[in-house]
Amino acid sequence: MRVNIRDFGAIGDGVVLDSPAINAAIAAATADGYGKVIVPPGIYRCGSIDLVDNLTLQLEAGAVIRGSRDINDYHEDRYAFNGKAAERQTLRHYLLGAFHRRNVIITGDGVIDGSGDAFWDPNHICTDGKPLEAAKSSCVAYYRVLKSVNPRPVVAYFWRCQDVTVRQVRIVNSPSYTVWTVGCDGVRLDNLTIRNPRHGPNTDALDVDCSSNVIISNCDIDAGDDCIALKSDTSRLGEDKPCERIVVTNCILSSSACAIRLGYEGDGIIRDCAFSNLAIHNAKNGIDMLSLTPVKRLDFKRGTPIESIAFSNIVMRNVGRPFFIWAGTEPGSPNPYQAQVRGLTFSAMEIHTISGSFIGSLDGAAITDVTLRDIRLHLQDHVYFQDAVPVEYPNIWASSFMPDALRLHRVDNAVLDQVAIRITPLPGRSAPYGHRLRWSQLNNFSRDGAQLPANGAML
Repeated sequence: MRVNIRDFGAIGDGVVLDSPAINAAIAAATADGYGKVIVPPGIYRCGSIDLVDNLTLQLEAGAVIRGSRDINDYHEDRYAFNGKAAERQTLRHYLLGAFHRRNVIITGDGVIDGSGDAFWDPNHICTDGKPLEAAKSSCVAYYRVLKSVNPRPVVAYFWRCQDVTVRQVRIVNSPSYTVWTVGCDGVRLDNLTIRNPRHGPNTDALDVDCSSNVIISNCDIDAGDDCIALKSDTSRLGEDKPCERIVVTNCILSSSACAIRLGYEGDGIIRDCAFSNLAIHNAKNGIDMLSLTPVKRLDFKRGTPIESIAFSNIVMRNVGRPFFIWAGTEPGSPNPYQAQVRGLTFSAMEIHTISGSFIGSLDGAAITDVTLRDIRLHLQDHVYFQDAVPVEYPNIWASSFMPDALRLHRVDNAVLDQVAIRITPLPGRSAPYGHRLRWSQLNNFSRDGAQLPANGAML
């Protein structure tokens, strides 16, 4: 059945709470099976909208679903943590939510506005305690976000769903995660435009968590946190379900944090993923991969196993760090590292960066079978780092100064093939800050077919 939300009492003036009318329209449309719910032009202030089986929610051009600024208008996720208390998890509310549902589609030419600023510090105070404008820098290595006012909603939240499609809509101003799939199978995220303020806390665009058979395509994203994040938070899901068979292609990505993030949040495996045809620009990190046991999230005890990941046909410009691959134990963690990273391929890339890349571990954790092929990497020394003290190994979270364009440490079976690295020093300097390539404690390392020693450097 096809219904219009106006026929169920939706006003669309941006003042009246329209989510009850939209929920009534959804129930009526799907009463006999498949249903389509039309959202005509207007501004619809909404709390939680509950999506059901066999539903298409279509936003017409000029339609805006705008999140309420009152957290009391939102429902809570009652499934996460198997009903246990969730004090550590503030992201429990949602604007659009589906739980144990099948065949759910959100589409159209309209806009979903999360009203993010309602859930951030109204005094524009950042997480470091300083005002947003204090010492503000345009350098992509500089990262500061506002403090959040918790709890706060996720824009679109899918829990253990099958056959989910979000297509074509524009999503803006998310209070936290924008689209979050947890334990889902068969997800299509296509032709989305996402715009979140770069100072918005945890305003990830697309979070794929313990989900399988996911295609992300043709998206244009500018986010205040990670653009695309693959996670495996098995503690939230209550099941050791892999995050696997993920394809990301034909996207434009910009972020104050990471364009692509794999790992960190969870002990479950992430595997069999392909990223291709991506344009990454104005991002603190291009590709960020963390497999570790952290200090703060004590329910993550093993680290994230990551394997069989391919990146190809990618361009990066004005990025702080093109690659940051880290495996091991975060200093101060009470848990030993028990995971591994293996089977990584990076090919056909053109990269322009202002700081160095790092692939490795500090505590001997296994990173194996890493190949970089047909890559042109240009590091332009940046004035932002001219007074910075170079570090031997990077800080996991901070914008530490890595002087070497590419640094490898404790990696087994590493291959560099047709990797061209160039460094341009700052005007007035006769030489760059660091090496083009430096490596240490490598086992079975080759470049262009030649076997290299375990330690070395190239100017």
